[in-house]
Amino acid sequence: MGATGASGAPGATAGSAPGGSPATAVANCSSLAFWGVSTSGRYWIQPANLQPFLVWCDMTTAGGGWMLVFAYTFSDYANFTNGDNGVVPHPNGPAALSVTAQTLLSVTTPSGEEDFNAMPFNRWAMLTSTGEF
Repeated sequence: MGATGASGAPGATAGSAPGGSPATAVANCSSLAFWGVSTSGRYWIQPANLQPFLVWCDMTTAGGGWMLVFAYTFSDYANFTNGDNGVVPHPNGPAALSVTAQTLLSVTTPSGEEDFNAMPFNRWAMLTSTGEF
């Protein structure tokens, strides 16, 4: 695992490798460990009743199997304690109603730990409601 495959994404492998394509999508990131995957990267998952989609799976932290749903930075990291400092981007969920215009909303699943984005809230909520995540 860990090669760049048909998706062009690190971690996703082509062919019949678990999570390497929509056809070989696994239920969730923790399923990858069952198949012996130990390299973090982008993998295809297909939770119950959903179409396959790409996510970043952390396969090294605390035994692996973690799906990245939100990666963020701060609006003024150099002045971290500034009272105007905010998390960017902000997920588009219910709390987004209180977000100021200067804070970006995100509906793009992060493709890695430094791709500052947030999975669309409705998908995130659906995943947690299945009990698989």
